[in-house]
Amino acid sequence: MRHWAAIALLRCLLSSPAAAATVLDARADRITELTGEEESQDEVDRTYRPQVLDALDDEEAGDYAPTGPFENMRAEWSDPERRLLLRFRDRASSLGGPQADRKLQALLEVLKSLLKQGHHPIVFCRFIPTANYLGSWLSAELKGVHVTAVTGEIDNEQRRERVAELGQSSQRILVATDCLSEGVNLQDNFDAVVHYDLPWNPNRLEQREGRVDRFGQPRSEVKTVLLYGANNPVDQVVLEVLIRKARKIRRDLGIAVPVPMDAE
Repeated sequence: MRHWAAIALLRCLLSSPAAAATVLDARADRITELTGEEESQDEVDRTYRPQVLDALDDEEAGDYAPTGPFENMRAEWSDPERRLLLRFRDRASSLGGPQADRKLQALLEVLKSLLKQGHHPIVFCRFIPTANYLGSWLSAELKGVHVTAVTGEIDNEQRRERVAELGQSSQRILVATDCLSEGVNLQDNFDAVVHYDLPWNPNRLEQREGRVDRFGQPRSEVKTVLLYGANNPVDQVVLEVLIRKARKIRRDLGIAVPVPMDAE
């Protein structure tokens, strides 16, 4: 088992049906197309480790779904194996939309509540396919609400333009990857943050919220919501990591890094 590669791919699969389909489709293509020197396990894990740990100073991880090689590409995969992987991709694609995707269902309920309270939320995702997937479905399901997705696919200037344009709408939702968690001030037009994907770094949560909860924010209270699966063992592991790291930072540095739940 290639440890970090497996975790990175699993994380993508749990993000959204769109991210799952993207990574499985790319994997099936690579099985038949990639040739050349085999990468060592250490080399592969060095590639994938940043995808899991969300280091704030690692720009290479980005917000793209992990699609690099993690198998011995010189080994021959059989046609039945490749067909099985493609069936997994098709199953993932079939889970899209609010009827089948319970995570999306939960998000819709959260956003409806925030909009009813007069908030203008930002939904932060980890991967580009997830952000685009949410942008499309939220636009379809929330009539009269202006929804825009901003990801690392576009440059900084285009990101600022989209955010500024969205700010002109009375009811608005911004869906973004962590490309917007630094360098762009969002306090003027948004006052709630929803973490759709759990990062493994509590500082990433603080960085996302810090773009909204900062000097110039007109609201006295900024709402934050963290979505996680109560019966999802991977989410539970990540949540425990977040809480443990936040407590260690507070103990060692005296700084309270927020985990968006009840105080404890």
